[in-house]
Amino acid sequence: MSERLVVFDVENDGEITEITPNGDFREELDCSRVLIIVDDEEKRIWVWIGSTCGVRKKFIGARQAQAVRNERSLVYKVKSIEAGEEPSEFLHLVGLSTSSEPSETRVIA
Repeated sequence: MSERLVVFDVENDGEITEITPNGDFREELDCSRVLIIVDDEEKRIWVWIGSTCGVRKKFIGARQAQAVRNERSLVYKVKSIEAGEEPSEFLHLVGLSTSSEPSETRVIA
């Protein structure tokens, strides 16, 4: 994982806790979690939504991501992503892809 990231875990009560992923970022991508991942270099805030978390927690994560954005700068862009649908840019950022170039998605009809 890149040193430029700040990662927050969203709790059920609405609190966010800064965490430091140890080693493989896959361990942090638990299906019941919502994570807010701040990339200060690219001015982007990712909201990663686990596949089994409830609607309330998704809403809390989105609201807290906006609060983090307001604290840092309105220049930051917030992007929500669902587990299993992570773009290559995100996977590369957290060290789960070795490709340095985002791959293109092609639809075959």
